[in-house]
Amino acid sequence: GRLGDATEKDQDALLNKLGITTLVDLRSPTELKDDPSLMADVFKNFTDVVWIENGRRKDGCVRELDRGVSPLAKGRFRKGKSEDGDVVAAGDDDE
Repeated sequence: GRLGDATEKDQDALLNKLGITTLVDLRSPTELKDDPSLMADVFKNFTDVVWIENGRRKDGCVRELDRGVSPLAKGRFRKGKSEDGDVVAAGDDDE
């Protein structure tokens, strides 16, 4: 099942009793679009990162998203590029 659909009891067991601190979601963008609980409260204490294909050089890179920004949001990246030509995720002004 999807963690966003888990009951409060299940969430407590996974996050508190078992101490899970990292989730890796390997679903495709199409599969993510089909998940109505993608931005559920259960994820509020997690840091969201997204793989940017061809972001840094030709190999791509991982970028942290601002809190509350969906990995599917069209505006998750600023238009344009950073000074060194890299694609930049919203909120990456300090890099």
